[in-house]
Order: sequence, then structure tokens, then C-alpha cells
Amino acid sequence: MDVFLGSSNTLRDQRLAFSELANSLADPAFDTCGQDVIARLWETESYAMERNRSKQAAYDEVIRACDLVFILVGDTLGDYTLHEYLVATEACAQKGYPRVTAWVSPAASDENTRTLLSHAETAPDVEVRTLTNINTMLLEMVQLMASKLGPLPLRIDDEGVWTGRKRLVSLEGVPAQAQDAFANWLAHR
Repeated sequence: MDVFLGSSNTLRDQRLAFSELANSLADPAFDTCGQDVIARLWETESYAMERNRSKQAAYDEVIRACDLVFILVGDTLGDYTLHEYLVATEACAQKGYPRVTAWVSPAASDENTRTLLSHAETAPDVEVRTLTNINTMLLEMVQLMASKLGPLPLRIDDEGVWTGRKRLVSLEGVPAQAQDAFANWLAHR
């Protein structure tokens, strides 16, 4: 399963946390669902061999081929990240994937963010969530990825969400409502 993450450079901590989560899910020791999770981020993609098209065109193809696209919006949404969002939603409208979820900070109020939010209101397969803290975001990402992966053995306790002995997400700072919603989803999936 390919998961793309688009965000501004100001959300470095969130990007690193996502990378760690994806790497944990891709670890062969926890691969009970028969699929790998591949995180697609600009800094991990290599376009050195591109000769017949621009790097952005090559990157757009990566986005179109992903199963999930996550967009993170901090205080502002950059032009490139808005472009990536639009490429993903266009692909979803044409072929039914990737599934697109955007986490938007309540502080964001720039023109690009307004464009994304306005577009998301009319895009049937786009979900917008509030970007509050890293652990809540990761908890929601685990749920979205696990829904695509299938029978991933997950459990939740007071300390976090686990697969085997590996903690995927700490619940520190995660509101009780989000924890309860995840536990309910986990019990009924």
C-alpha cells in the first residue's frame, strides 16, 4: 500500500512521525496482513533519472498511483501542497483512488487553505479533519491505513495503539473522545 504525505516544511515533526508510523507498519516483523506500507514523501522520492518530463510531472504520477493521500495544513498551505491535493482528488474522481484525507490546523486561513476547504466540500471522497496534535493525527492515520490493509492485529490500551509488542501511537494528548472512537472502530471492524 502506497501512502503519500503532502505538507509544508513547517510541519516537520508531523512528517517525521508519519514516516516512523509507516516504517513501523512496513516492518516485516509486524507484516501479518501480507502487504507493505510505503511512505511517499518528496524527500524520499528520487527523480534523478527523469529526462523526458519535469520532476513535478513525475511526482504527480507517484501521487496518482497511491492508495491513500494525506495532506497536512499548518498555518498556511503552500502552492505545491495545494497542487498535490488537487492532483490526488482529480485522480480519485477519475478512477476511485487514492482516498484523500486532509488535516487542517484551525489557525490556517490563507487563500490556498480556503481553496482546499471549498473544494473538499464538493468532492465526495475527500475527508477533512482538524489538525490538533501529532498523536491524534497518527491515531486517525492508523485507522485509515488499517482499513486498507485488512487484518492487521491492533490493540489499544491506556498507553497507546499496538501491534504485537510494537507501539504504533502513544495516546498522550489524545482526547478521550478520539480514543473511544478508535476503540469502538477496532472492536467492530
